Amino acid sequence: MPFSLSEFLHIERKPPARSRWVRGLAALSIGNLFCIRAWDAILHDPYDGYLAVSTLRTTDHLASIASVGLVSVVAYFLIAVMWYSLVRWRRAAAMGGMLVLFAVPLDFLRGVLGWNSGANAGWVEMMGLAALALLVPALALIFRQWFFAVVLWLLALVSPYAGFNLASAAGRALAALEVRRDPPTQGTTVAKKAENRVLWVVFDEWDHVALFEQRPKNLALPNLDALLKESVVVTAAVPPAGRTMISIPALFTGQLIAQAKTEGASELLVQAVGTEKWKRFRQTDNIVTRTLQHGRRAAIFGWYHPYGRLFSEHPNLLAKGFGFSTFRPDEDGNFVSSVAEQLQFITSPAHRRHVVIEIFSEVDSAVRAAVASGQYHLIFAHYGVPHTPGIYSVPDGKLSSAVVSEHDGYLSNLALVDRVIGELLAAGARVNTTLILTSDHWWRKAPWMSTQPSFRVPLVIRAAESGPPAVVDTANCTTVLAGLIDELLDGRIRTNTQVAAWLQVARGPVPTGFDKGSPVVP
Repeated sequence: MPFSLSEFLHIERKPPARSRWVRGLAALSIGNLFCIRAWDAILHDPYDGYLAVSTLRTTDHLASIASVGLVSVVAYFLIAVMWYSLVRWRRAAAMGGMLVLFAVPLDFLRGVLGWNSGANAGWVEMMGLAALALLVPALALIFRQWFFAVVLWLLALVSPYAGFNLASAAGRALAALEVRRDPPTQGTTVAKKAENRVLWVVFDEWDHVALFEQRPKNLALPNLDALLKESVVVTAAVPPAGRTMISIPALFTGQLIAQAKTEGASELLVQAVGTEKWKRFRQTDNIVTRTLQHGRRAAIFGWYHPYGRLFSEHPNLLAKGFGFSTFRPDEDGNFVSSVAEQLQFITSPAHRRHVVIEIFSEVDSAVRAAVASGQYHLIFAHYGVPHTPGIYSVPDGKLSSAVVSEHDGYLSNLALVDRVIGELLAAGARVNTTLILTSDHWWRKAPWMSTQPSFRVPLVIRAAESGPPAVVDTANCTTVLAGLIDELLDGRIRTNTQVAAWLQVARGPVPTGFDKGSPVVP
């Protein structure tokens, strides 16, 4: 006997055809709103995929359409139960399901409006907000049947927005067939060990004050403290910008960048301070291109910028960006995996924290492998810590997705930075290698920024032949590092004493402040 939805729901009267259309359009709107977080990441991304680990494929856009379709089918069923079923517990269960469907877009709205968007935001608060927002409609539904009908009609009236998103996704699915795929990340494999190696590590939002002046007494950083005893420490180092988008290209080029903007998923345009002309970053003179021009090998890894797409392909270059966006397209183009990834991205706050851990782990693994190989003259590593969210449990000594406050998360990530330093040294960073540790910008939400703002970042350099430690108190902008690395790779600087002496005389313009992250130069 065929299944009958009417009999299952105990429907006494046959729904009119008009109501089916209304239910269908309302269900489509609910599916569209449920997937609004994914739409925001895919269709309305202001960076057009630049911060994603890989360029979007046709399967990613088709997966978006499929996700809306799946949720819409569920919503249609729930609406039918709530509207027509005579069994009270089924109506209550359907309302609970509808509550879940509305909770997701409400949580997205909460984030957009900045309501309680700190590190403690999670499912409990999200469901509480949703329950409060749906309390009046729920009561109205219990006492007034017409209220539910009005809601359905309103949802049906906004269904063209769903049609617009679906049409946009379909168009992009076709366009993605012609999109240039990510370049290979593997450079030429060689057995010869590189001489005069440089390991340049940028820890995102690593702050000088937090590390040296306001460090909690119970925060142990043994690897860093030991390294300081054999390194050059610059106490007044200032980054080139207050935003990663600007700071990283400035560090590579060795000059202050006033503005930077993306052009598609693979291009970065930069405007140097004092000029009005925009230039493609891949066409700039920078430390990576100079390293390759001299026949040397380079490995570039990090989060945020798409390093594998940002640099032109070269047989001596191994480059890979692991993304910044917590929406991660399936790199293999698997349709089912893409649907699963999108639904997890939409529904699970914990999933988004797991992605941050995944990005860190991938960067760390790639960097340590490159260091251990000894094949690369220049290794650049951009880690996403101590930038929040906190992903490290200090008592357990393990990565953790547990929700902590932004302040505590930052401090625990400082301990993770210390662990990374120890692991890199153990992997081979002491062998014929100059180690440079710094940051792209200061801790922008530090407690002292409102009263005693400081823009300083750590700058710690251990020369290949080390020697006695040194302290440089002269103000420096970290853009000078590109020139210093040229000297290090040429073998003209080998000791801490030489590094300190070079820093004393090779100073460039130092920003006196920052306007919306851009440097202010006197």
